[in-house]
Amino acid sequence: MTPAGWRGRNKTRLLLPVIAIAVLAGCSGGGHPGLAVLPGEYAVVSTLLPHTMERVSVRVAINFRCPGCYKFESGIQALRNRYGSRVDIDPIAIAPEGTSGLPEQFYLLAKRAGKADLARSALYRAHFEQKLDIDQPATLARIAGEVGLPTSALAGLGRQDLVQEQQRVNAAARVYAMDTPGVLVERQLLVKPDPAAVAVIVDELLTRR
Repeated sequence: MTPAGWRGRNKTRLLLPVIAIAVLAGCSGGGHPGLAVLPGEYAVVSTLLPHTMERVSVRVAINFRCPGCYKFESGIQALRNRYGSRVDIDPIAIAPEGTSGLPEQFYLLAKRAGKADLARSALYRAHFEQKLDIDQPATLARIAGEVGLPTSALAGLGRQDLVQEQQRVNAAARVYAMDTPGVLVERQLLVKPDPAAVAVIVDELLTRR
């Protein structure tokens, strides 16, 4: 689902949870907090200037049970193909309340092993296509074998340090992820979770070559 009130060129709806971050970003950069003058659809106060960046950071808050996140997955690869190393896209998995949190912990382990993309695709595929319960250790063990993650790594699931790391991930993502998928560009712009909408903003931020 998409948050309401996306900012057009002349209209805005400020999202209170993220205003503080944007204001701090503006102050630390020596600029003055205000509305970014950028084409496209986004919300949040920003001090980013058009065509000033060599590399753009994009965070995507995801939920492995979210149909919109599953759909957006192909868009992540499309954006990477389009921009290459000029864009750093980091999908961050949120553990919804009332769930085991095990798939998200599994994803953290896969990230450490450099297998995040494979694990993310496999978790989506297991849930949406194979109709498997991704909260079950047996399912995660099967996925581990599929992506080449040692099953011994699964011993870390539920371990206190991994649980705490996931809690930190959840807390950080909830600052901007009112819903999933949630796309945050350069910690300042909450962008409509559509690859084309993200591309518009990224095009405006990257230096022209």
